[in-house]
Amino acid sequence: MAIDWRFLRYPIERYASEQLGRPVTLTGFHMALRPFTTRLQFEGLRIGNVPDSRQPQMVALDIAEVHLSTWRALHKQILVEQLALRGGEVYLARAKNGANNWTLPGRERNDMDVEALVLDNALIDYDDRQLDLTADIRTTTLRKPDAKGYTVQAEFNGYYGTARYQGKFATGPVISLREADTPFPFRIDGRVGATRLKAEGTMQNLLGDLGLDATVDLSGPTLANVAPFVNIAFPNTPPFAYRGRLARINGKWDATQFAASLGRSDLTGDLAWDPRGGARPKLTGDIHSRVFDIQDIAPLFGWIPAAPPVMDRPRGAASRTAASTAGASTASPSRTAPSSNTSTRSSPARSAALARGKPEPDRRVLPDWQFDVARLRDNDADLKVDMAVLRSGTAWSFDSVAGRAVIDQGQLTLSPFTVGYAGGQFSAKVTFDARTSPAQAALTGTLQKARYGRMFADAGSLKRSEGMLGADIRLTGSGDTLRDVLGSASGAFGLILAGGNLSTLVTDGLAVDTGPVLSHLIGPDKRTVLRCAVAAFDVHKGIARTQTLLVDTPDARLAGQGTVAFADERLDLRLAPVVKDVQKDPARDGGKEPGKETVREAAPAVARSPVAITGTFAYPDVRADRPGAVGATTTAMGAGVGAGGAGAPGMSGVSMATALVPLVDTGYGRDANCGAVLGQEVESPSGRRGRTR
Repeated sequence: MAIDWRFLRYPIERYASEQLGRPVTLTGFHMALRPFTTRLQFEGLRIGNVPDSRQPQMVALDIAEVHLSTWRALHKQILVEQLALRGGEVYLARAKNGANNWTLPGRERNDMDVEALVLDNALIDYDDRQLDLTADIRTTTLRKPDAKGYTVQAEFNGYYGTARYQGKFATGPVISLREADTPFPFRIDGRVGATRLKAEGTMQNLLGDLGLDATVDLSGPTLANVAPFVNIAFPNTPPFAYRGRLARINGKWDATQFAASLGRSDLTGDLAWDPRGGARPKLTGDIHSRVFDIQDIAPLFGWIPAAPPVMDRPRGAASRTAASTAGASTASPSRTAPSSNTSTRSSPARSAALARGKPEPDRRVLPDWQFDVARLRDNDADLKVDMAVLRSGTAWSFDSVAGRAVIDQGQLTLSPFTVGYAGGQFSAKVTFDARTSPAQAALTGTLQKARYGRMFADAGSLKRSEGMLGADIRLTGSGDTLRDVLGSASGAFGLILAGGNLSTLVTDGLAVDTGPVLSHLIGPDKRTVLRCAVAAFDVHKGIARTQTLLVDTPDARLAGQGTVAFADERLDLRLAPVVKDVQKDPARDGGKEPGKETVREAAPAVARSPVAITGTFAYPDVRADRPGAVGATTTAMGAGVGAGGAGAPGMSGVSMATALVPLVDTGYGRDANCGAVLGQEVESPSGRRGRTR
């Protein structure tokens, strides 16, 4: 025999009002006892709100149906297996101090756990001052499922901070709030300001350890707008878009088979983010890109690449006048040259730049990239990357990048790591240890067969050069910016160039208008071939000292020495001509056929005054040096070419220079054979004779 439980209506009203500390009324009550689940149905349920609330009632429902676990109730535990809200409105609110209108008075939390929710033509009004979030959700229950099986549709809108959001949501008849093994289907289409989200899949355990498996289409003006919703502190970034599978299982996020864009960069691949993988969250994955711009991803790592200055290429009257002055002092050794600190000795590049209102001290070439050491210390990563086209946002012509990046307990390691540069390949190993302060950095790498006609994005007439560039770098330093690391670096590096036009390289590649100075060193022919140029440096605390410095053309050879300071980007180098034996081909001079007869003759020392290269990386200053110093300077240079030095532990400057030869193509013939150049004898103007290896 069925029991009419309506007599419990008034006792329930009194008991609930006492427990909640606010009025509770009913128009009807029904109960169905079962061995495992007891069903309670409250009709015309009204629950008053807490004082000072903007809504007089917290609940005003046509029907509230509660399915209770009978077994848990016997043990004085309240487990709501399902809560159904049918018709009416629910108002939930939380203050900034955490106080809310759904917790029972005198208790820190409710002794009630809800596993599933059913919404049937109900309105939920949520006001959370602690999260600065408001939400209005109005649901509609369909009489029959739609084409994809959804039975509940909802429209939502509200504010998150000052950003307004709105959208539509569809799901099945039951929403799983706590039961981890019961996923429910969903579809969402919403926007927050200009950020748009479309997703479809399954979710589970909304109020617990969220489970998700869905296809997601997300786009917006910056990832910073997404940060509050995913609990990842994204900075401001360029516009982004993401489409792919997104899953969350046991707290771990997996983004698989995705296609994304960030600014001008495109990304595809697979990523996994485990915020609870150990002492630090960890990001792993494999990423590919057709076009990748470093400036797009830079904010995620705390630095913005700054483009090196566009170097001036002066061609005005002031430049020619200054160049002529320098050339005159070189052409007439008997004349007294102005002192080195006289304004007439200033370079044409500097003169033109100052005339344009661009003061030299403010111009830097080395990028001042700031590394976010705190982020390195807080997160681990293991990423493989392959970027077919790399854009650096600088004047340097990077082509591509591929390799592996590992962050382990604050230490970043890039190995193997390959960067395409100017048609060549830079293979390197990089470590950046942020566990110490300042951070410690190390770089070991070689650049092979780069075209120096493609070194810069705007290479001008240098693009016509077919010369090749190679480099070998072994440096360690410390600091939190790239400039600090280079300014404190120690180790060794070497550069080698072969082939191409020397005049074009100097005037367009180095942005220096040398005027007659260059012609007095290498001759008047503006098409002078660069046979080989080699420089090997020993570096100590940011100061690079030459171990080998040699420039060779078919008709002249220059040897040099000096220093390069990375911290303030200062140059202090000296070049002087040395006597060489040249092989003369009569056929080239209108005589017999090539190879029939050759003669050897001593090339004249085309200039007796050495040339000083000073100034900064942005404003090199090329000028004739003091004639009085020619004997001592060139003798030291002649000795220095063969003496070598501590280019690296166990390696002299000459041996390092010789090791650079395979890094460039030696297929240019006799006029670009660096191996032969380094093996030939040279004689300084003072008469000293020696071999370059």
